[in-house]
Amino acid sequence: MKKILFTKSGTKGWYVEVHIEYLIRYLSDEFIIEQADIPFKPYKDFLDRFPETSPLEKNPDDYDFIIPELGTHPHVSTEDYGEKMSCLSWEGLEGYHDKMRFGGAMSPDSEKAYRDSNVPYHSLRIGIDSELFKSIPTAREDDLLNVGFVGSIGNPRHRAIDIYRTLKDVEGIRLMFFPSVWNNNNQEITQYGVDADGNSINDNEIKEFIKYIYGGNKRWVGVPNCYNQLDVLVRVEQNEEYGFPVLEAAACGVPVIATDWGNVKSILDAGGGIRIERILTIKEQMQKMKDAIIEMKEKPEWRKHLGELGRAEIERNWTWDKQLDNWRKFFREGANGQKRH
Repeated sequence: MKKILFTKSGTKGWYVEVHIEYLIRYLSDEFIIEQADIPFKPYKDFLDRFPETSPLEKNPDDYDFIIPELGTHPHVSTEDYGEKMSCLSWEGLEGYHDKMRFGGAMSPDSEKAYRDSNVPYHSLRIGIDSELFKSIPTAREDDLLNVGFVGSIGNPRHRAIDIYRTLKDVEGIRLMFFPSVWNNNNQEITQYGVDADGNSINDNEIKEFIKYIYGGNKRWVGVPNCYNQLDVLVRVEQNEEYGFPVLEAAACGVPVIATDWGNVKSILDAGGGIRIERILTIKEQMQKMKDAIIEMKEKPEWRKHLGELGRAEIERNWTWDKQLDNWRKFFREGANGQKRH
């Protein structure tokens, strides 16, 4: 069998590493897929199995195809191994090197960039585990509308602070933030916390913001519990080509309010939520988000219908069985050393 190696530095992309575990599981009939990573604690918190070897302990010559994060890695030379390497591009030609024979496009934006640059590529998507991410009825003690955000709360591109400021005083809702760094709830906002205009969040506001932050389950199998506490997910982004939280929330039957970036558009186009146009100003986006939440609060049956449409879109286009053929083709071409003409 052909041997595939994913390599990356441990400080970035840990959520993607979790999903590579699915490729290891589903494609074991044809490929030996390994990860070589510098251990990163949130990832170790998520899964029982973790590749303890770093790229320094792997010999690139032992593998038929190598996929480094962002196309480069300090321990695997693109100059020396580019012919049997490719990359996973989330935005544009991110990670592509002219020594590579082709790239892996993970979003519509990336596909367009490859086409416009006349560079060969494979269209790839991370699948959604629809058996793990599904609706689980949760008992409620009140009739508040649970409005949530899942992801990086400190990165200004995700606008968590702007969402917090817009919604914290809205009556009839419970605002819930589930940060991506589960083991330190306020780490991201204290270290990176700025709003969309680049203004730092002050200490007093941090203290107030922390009241709305929930730790969640630190295990991968516990992530759906975060979504299942919500009545609606909000992700009003500056730029988000993949949109894992939107896809996962939709799989759990949770309607979304999101900007129409990248893969997120498939859920919005299917009617699984409310579209926030990315061409709007930040102020306009926040107001439209607020208005949509108030409307969802008043129309529970409509809200439920949106969630059902989102779930149907996941089952139709986003489950792993819909993605694996493209990954097989990607690995086969890379591992067989075939030249594109």
